[in-house]
Amino acid sequence: MVSDTMNTSDPARGAIRAWIAYDFINSLLIINGSLYFSKWISIDQGQGSFWYGLTYSLSAFALLVIAPLIGAAIDRKRNGFSFLVYGSFALGMLALAITGLGHREAQWLRIGGTLMVFGLINFVYQLSLVPYNWLLPHIRGVHDLKDVTKYTGFGEAAGSFGSVIGALLGAYLLRHWLGESADGRLNLLAVMGVVFLVLFVVVFITLGRGTDAVAITHDDESKWSIKRYFHENWLFARKAPRLTRYLLAFMLYSDALLTVQLFLPIYLRERIGFSDSQTAVAFAIALTCGSLSSAAVGWLRPQPLRKIIVVTLILWLGAFAALAVATQIGLLIWSTIVCCGILFGVLWSTSRAYLFDLAERTTLGKGYGLYSVFERCASIIGPLCWSGVMLLPFNMGLRYALAYAVMGTMIVIGLMLLLDGRQGRIDRLIAGEGASLSE
Repeated sequence: MVSDTMNTSDPARGAIRAWIAYDFINSLLIINGSLYFSKWISIDQGQGSFWYGLTYSLSAFALLVIAPLIGAAIDRKRNGFSFLVYGSFALGMLALAITGLGHREAQWLRIGGTLMVFGLINFVYQLSLVPYNWLLPHIRGVHDLKDVTKYTGFGEAAGSFGSVIGALLGAYLLRHWLGESADGRLNLLAVMGVVFLVLFVVVFITLGRGTDAVAITHDDESKWSIKRYFHENWLFARKAPRLTRYLLAFMLYSDALLTVQLFLPIYLRERIGFSDSQTAVAFAIALTCGSLSSAAVGWLRPQPLRKIIVVTLILWLGAFAALAVATQIGLLIWSTIVCCGILFGVLWSTSRAYLFDLAERTTLGKGYGLYSVFERCASIIGPLCWSGVMLLPFNMGLRYALAYAVMGTMIVIGLMLLLDGRQGRIDRLIAGEGASLSE
């Protein structure tokens, strides 16, 4: 599929395919961790959802601190490939470790140990996306924004498809081999960890053959410190106000979309009346549609990306309205689920590619490091807003309508940042030049 449109060497074609395949293989592991560790810790071990949610939030906070440092280090040393390799092997080994700890008799290891390792899995997975995104333009045969848009679309498609395949494979293994039990769910993580490691070896060999040789710099490391890495990111944000403004907009609209995605299973069951199997089918349909729309972005390479993002966000407002007024299983809710899947694939593909358009090639590490930070901020703020609305003393229908209204408001503010006619003044504010919005 990719090779038909490229006039590059075989190692370069193979490296591009391997980069796309990486999104697929890590989704095989992550989707099963999300589906089955949550059930194992909260139901099988009787711990409820509090500790699971707290662990996830703590890993997100850790990422806020570390991701910018890794991004700055990658830009300086140009060793994103090494970071990706180390992180990926750590991810696979942690999946084996969580299974081993889950079978221990001591409760502090079985509960505390597995929660700690789960937090590390989430942290390492999210952190590995910084060197992964940085690596694409350093593959031979990837030359410009159109190439980045194309292969980013294919990567997003592979990730969504990997989630569908991973969920189906996990369900098959539990039903026919491992058993639908607490031990079966725990052992599945080890099996998927082995699958991930085996497939990653192939990706590692193929990706390395087609990646530009990037040497580690030999600066005096004694002059460098964590404080200076943070200072580099601060200067980078000040000197790239267009990118910083985009990241603020991205934080707001991704906040809304990831929050809706997080609470959608509860909404479908509680408000619409979906069964567990219908909810699973709904997510499979949405992921499949997202995979197809991401692939379409890769094939078509639409430009300009900013306009595509704006149009997609406006369509998301319509999707939120449809979700807010839906009250029963029918054509409206199923068609909205299909639309949400399509819009999600388009938006995430173009958002990741658009950052490449705004950042200098030599600062992509910092750019994608901050991209991960702003995405993780969305995982903290949005759920708090949604949960707060759900505590209001109104009937269920009104509470959900208000929750979608709050999420829609966040998208609108993000759109204002992308479209504001006073962008020059906003940029000067970000750059610290003392401009006033009232000018």
